[in-house]
Amino acid sequence: MLLLGLGVINFFVAVLNFEALKQGKLSVIDLILAVELPLTILFGLVFFRESLSVFQSLIIAVIFFGIILTSISSFSKKILKNLEKGVLIALATAIGMALVNFLTAAGSKTISPLMAIWVPWLVFTAVSLFYLWRKNKLKNFVENGFKHKKLVFLTGFFDTFAWVFFAMAVFQNPLSITTAITEAFPIVAMFLGFFVNKEKIFGHQLLGATLTLA
Repeated sequence: MLLLGLGVINFFVAVLNFEALKQGKLSVIDLILAVELPLTILFGLVFFRESLSVFQSLIIAVIFFGIILTSISSFSKKILKNLEKGVLIALATAIGMALVNFLTAAGSKTISPLMAIWVPWLVFTAVSLFYLWRKNKLKNFVENGFKHKKLVFLTGFFDTFAWVFFAMAVFQNPLSITTAITEAFPIVAMFLGFFVNKEKIFGHQLLGATLTLA
């Protein structure tokens, strides 16, 4: 039931994630998703009885400050209007991702790393295909899949291996420490967004990214 439920949660989190990426900048959205770090640590502290040092807490505070700098396109009294598009959806996604991290770790520790990935993703695939069928988009899905087969294959390949490695890492290691290490990914995403997608990065957003990396 744990893994089946995780598969369903994965579906809804994925929908939110893609919507956030659709509306906002890749470099900004992926940095906002770093909020999943303290939330995941909270789950680890409460349910896995992990510990967090004062130094680690200070690091998390710096990450939060960096995220705030990154999410604001310009400084003004009307801060909400200056939030990058997709930021609020990205925050909801971060909460869902933290839950996915925790449940994946729970499945990995209590069952096995490979089963913690395979079963939820099998459910995720079934739910996705059913949704597309109900929306009469299954044919369009297949056509787009073949049209962009290289992108689909590379995305699936790297995403699958990344999650398998994550499940293997949390099998015998603390969830909080493992997740903290994996939060380096937004910096890579920022540079990819800048060099590949030609996205504009403001100075204070770059400072936020630097603080997050630090």
